[in-house]
Amino acid sequence: MKLNQLRALAAVAETGSIQEASRILHLTQPALSKAIKELESSVGATLFVRSSKGVQLTPFGQRLVSHARLISENVRRAREDLEDMKGTVQSEITVGVTPVTALMRPMAACLSTFRREFPNARLRVLEMRPAQLLEHLREGTMDFAVTSQLLPLDRGLDCTQVCRLPTMIGARRGHALRAARSVRVLQQADAIWLDEIRKAGLYDTIWQAFAVLLPVKTVGVMGDARTYENVCALRAVTSTDGMTADFFEFPWEVLGRAATRIVNEVKGVNRVVYDITSKPPGTIEWE
Repeated sequence: MKLNQLRALAAVAETGSIQEASRILHLTQPALSKAIKELESSVGATLFVRSSKGVQLTPFGQRLVSHARLISENVRRAREDLEDMKGTVQSEITVGVTPVTALMRPMAACLSTFRREFPNARLRVLEMRPAQLLEHLREGTMDFAVTSQLLPLDRGLDCTQVCRLPTMIGARRGHALRAARSVRVLQQADAIWLDEIRKAGLYDTIWQAFAVLLPVKTVGVMGDARTYENVCALRAVTSTDGMTADFFEFPWEVLGRAATRIVNEVKGVNRVVYDITSKPPGTIEWE
């Protein structure tokens, strides 16, 4: 195995394309294909499966590409170490982010501070999915990663909480669920509705069913106290193509059980209604 062959393997695995990998490595496609074939010959195994959709790693290729990336990174670091001894080094730091953490204000402020305090260092910021970040950290091709997801316990990694950010859910103006203050309420009401439909053996006869939390509050009585809580609307329709639909005619006892459970089990709801509008004139969804 040669270093140029391992670099070729890593590039093709990263891009999924011989053409794109050759562009990145500044090689012709025949030269890159030759390097891959020579590597496959030296290890005695097929590393890629080629198809019209591109190239995919075989199990042998997946195992070897991890070593290839680590070897390439060690060579790069060794070269930097020697340059450091000569006094001509230009340090490079690679930081990985996710689409979420890339937009965090603390992240932008941290990178700006780093550039100001270390103007001669090269800073590479790569955006990837959390699973990809974990893979690059293990392979040593990335120095740090900032992710919004908890990473699995790994003795080879040190994880530190750097900040906590609140989560907000946005909806367009006029959306039917704009009054919702808890995802939990919507999830619980919807789960109860579908559970009662399944218990009645009607799930497979319905085109679509869901619960809607209305932007309306109503007065109710719970025990000896008056309440002022949300209204939950239940929707279930039958259809063949979605272009037209009829509301599903439930037995009253099914609707009664669903309404009773939602009011008793979902905190924040004190009234349940059932939508008996067909399409047209209404739509299947509430929007």
